[in-house]
Amino acid sequence: MSLLILTWIFITGACIGSFINVVILRLQSSEHSFLTKRSYCYNCRKTLLWRDMVPILSWFYLKGRCRYCHHRFSYRYSLIELSVGILALLCMDSPQIFIFCTMLLAIGLIDLDTWMIPLQLPAIITATGLLFGYRESLDLFYARLIGCLVGFAFFALFLLASTWILRRLKRLGPDEHSMGWGDPILIAAIGANLGWFWLPWMVLLASLQGIILYCLFSFKRAPQADDDWVPPQMSLPFGPFLALASVEICIFNML
Repeated sequence: MSLLILTWIFITGACIGSFINVVILRLQSSEHSFLTKRSYCYNCRKTLLWRDMVPILSWFYLKGRCRYCHHRFSYRYSLIELSVGILALLCMDSPQIFIFCTMLLAIGLIDLDTWMIPLQLPAIITATGLLFGYRESLDLFYARLIGCLVGFAFFALFLLASTWILRRLKRLGPDEHSMGWGDPILIAAIGANLGWFWLPWMVLLASLQGIILYCLFSFKRAPQADDDWVPPQMSLPFGPFLALASVEICIFNML
């Protein structure tokens, strides 16, 4: 494949990564106008120019700051654009895997920031996973459907059982749960793309990576306020690790 085509695929992926940035920001702020409302600075509310939104390059051109108010933008925006551009190259032969991985990237980062999984995104990847599986073969479709149903059922039961046990042990309050319902829904969406066979390996890999990261960084977390619900001290959401492990399995299968 020529360098020109590869460059075009990377640029297209980076542009999609820019849109993923918009999705992440607006879902976190409960905005849903992804296509009808132009991008703007969340600090001064000024509408951004086209040259302020060139993937990867604009962040360096503006030195990571807003053109108008000079508010600093996170380097994470450019990293997301770069990551999705690389994903586009890796998944050029599989649109379904590309959609799956980019949606997981958005889900993982939103969950990391807010401890919430917006249900629109798992719904999208569940539908695309089952649809592409059906188009390829009935065997693949059934494997993914089983993965979706079994994944949700198993982790829903785990959520209910662990919540009951922790409440009995007085580790949780009467209105608290051991994990959110977003995690079983996310696992169901992952099962609809990876199939039932990879689900145990994905959960194991996610758990191991979560434990390692917790051991490395948990003691550096800032104290939390007590006015509203906040994550428990020394804790991490599970969703980002489920997303990361799923992307790693997809890349492993493509290599």
